[in-house]
Parts: sequence; C-alpha cells; structure tokens
Amino acid sequence: MFLSDTHCKHRKFTPAVIAAKPEVLFHSGDWTRGGTLEEVRAFADWCGMLLTKDYVRHVAVVAGNHEACLDAGHPESSPETVACARKLLADAGVVYLEDSLAMVGDRIVYGSPWVPIPPDAPPWASAFGYRSPEHETEVCARIPLEASVLLTHAPPWGVLDVARDGAHCGSPGLRSRLSVVGEWGSLVVHAFGHVHHSRGLALSCRERQHLAINACVLDEEERGGAEPFVVELA
Repeated sequence: MFLSDTHCKHRKFTPAVIAAKPEVLFHSGDWTRGGTLEEVRAFADWCGMLLTKDYVRHVAVVAGNHEACLDAGHPESSPETVACARKLLADAGVVYLEDSLAMVGDRIVYGSPWVPIPPDAPPWASAFGYRSPEHETEVCARIPLEASVLLTHAPPWGVLDVARDGAHCGSPGLRSRLSVVGEWGSLVVHAFGHVHHSRGLALSCRERQHLAINACVLDEEERGGAEPFVVELA
C-alpha cells in the first residue's frame, strides 16, 4: 500500500489499511503539517498501532519538506530534535529511510526525502530542499541499482509532477538518475508525492518498465481523502 502527504490526517486512512491489510505500508513523506515532534509522535503512534494489531507487517517511510524536525540542516531543527524524532519512529517499528537502503519484507527499498524548494517557501515547509543543482545531482546519484522499490518525496521532472498552475515541480536530477536505474537496475515501483494535483499512476517509457505512483491522498487544500494505492508486487 502506498500513500503520501497525509499532513496529520493519517488516522482518516485507518479503515482503508484495515480493509486491505497490506504486507507493507509505504509512505512518501509529509506525514506532518508543521514538522513538530508532537506530530511525529502522533504519526509514530499510528504506525505502531497498525503494526501491533497486525494490520500491516512493515511500515517504511521517507520524510518530506514538512518534516523540519528530521532535517539536520534546517534552522528550526537541532541534533537533539533529529535524534528524538528518529527514536520515536524506530521505537514504533517504523523503517525510516533517509538516503538509505533497507530490506523491507522481501524487497530492497531505498528512500530519499529531498525536493526542489521554491525560495519563497515558508520555514515549516522548506525541509530537505536541494541546496544547489550540484547537490541535487549528488543526492540522486546515490540511488542504487539494486533497489526494487524507490521512495522519494519529490517526483521526477515530467512525471506526475504538474501543479495546479501548470508548472512542472519535479526533480531533473531524479529524472536523470532514473534513466539509469530504470534501464539497468532492479526497479519495479517508484512512489512519491509532494505535488497533490498530479496524484495517479504512470508506466515509465522504457523497455524495462517500472510503475510510477504519485501517492498523494489529499488535494492542495489538504481536503478530500483519496484511497491509498494498493499494488501487488510480483
């Protein structure tokens, strides 16, 4: 099961999780609104409940641009805040991925939180912004060939990344890296969020296809509640 951008409304999706009872719940970031430790604790408690009651067997997540307390370079964060947030997730049994690789069930999963951030973004929505084009290239180059599931917060440029004003909001560096990973690697699914307006599914236009999922479940005003995507991975 894939979802993203729940913005503190995760409990609204509990019935969908119970009904599907997926092996893995993948979340592509922005599970908080203001990026506070209290919001991280609430999300971790929800994930822990799902795991304890066996509604899911695994939960794997990345942060998004709203998770300021997990971004070590954010002005509203600190080493203590980052450590506390990570501990809350780990104690709940959540696999937190930040430019890292993990075996989740029988899948090799890689996760990365970075996104293109406009210069006028408010502080509480500016976490994990690429610091430069060179930094974007460096971050995206870390995506390994062996990952079969990729979780990012940003979409790749040109793939389910169109905002309401018609502008593309995806990452060019991510698109470039996917041209290598998608062709020569083991990638089966790439799930992301961030651009609420472009929720949906797409197949990569390559000989070795992978499924792209913009898993946002709320609209731009954080209203609504689309069902999470449930995908059977072969």
